[in-house]
Amino acid sequence: MFRLGKFQTGMALRSLGFALFTLVLLPWSASLAADEQSDDYMPDVLELKKGSGLSLPPYDALTLRGPFTIEFWIVPDWEKDPPFDPVILSNAGPEGSLYMISVLRSRSGISIRFGGKDEIVPFEFTDGQMHFVAIVHLGEEMIVMIDNKIAGRFQMAFSGLPSSGFWVGSADGNRAPFTGAIAGLRLWNTIVSPNDLLAYAVRDIALPGALHPDIEDLVAISDFNRRQLIVIEGGENYEK
Repeated sequence: MFRLGKFQTGMALRSLGFALFTLVLLPWSASLAADEQSDDYMPDVLELKKGSGLSLPPYDALTLRGPFTIEFWIVPDWEKDPPFDPVILSNAGPEGSLYMISVLRSRSGISIRFGGKDEIVPFEFTDGQMHFVAIVHLGEEMIVMIDNKIAGRFQMAFSGLPSSGFWVGSADGNRAPFTGAIAGLRLWNTIVSPNDLLAYAVRDIALPGALHPDIEDLVAISDFNRRQLIVIEGGENYEK
């Protein structure tokens, strides 16, 4: 059973919005732990062993050619470092990766590959708890938040490479398999504000009367309890 890691608080999340990223202190005084979730929500969890990830065909909705947000919970679960960086999710084609997110083999950070460029974001994932990761592309700059704290920011251009498929838990269905758990995966074709990332990280985004403000920009959401990723493309839902 994997536990949700506590959010960092106080100075952990400071922003009026990603576009300008003016820093101010937000008024949270208590951390959100597993027993403090909204609406009794628990993220859907995909527990992975070698070769047990998900594979989807290419969808235009998952190419993420403009500003986007990817969010998920993660806990790597291995003791001996593998000879590769295990992949959380990947969208790749014959010319390379559109984007790929991996955990470093030492569990000391995550690696982000986007359009042929790689960046490392340090973070210790060795405590056995689930940690919340949000990756937000602003158009020219990418920001990575872990447990509600800005962990990295760097320049990354959009990729124009073609896609052959989308994978959760490996690079291409075979290479660099991930061991551990991935939960609550959501992909958006918009910049989700840090306020909304915090508010809905442990909350259902589609509750009547409390819809996520960016719900119309959701392009994919996991239903890992059924080993599915629901892709929203052309106004229809696809379950694979």
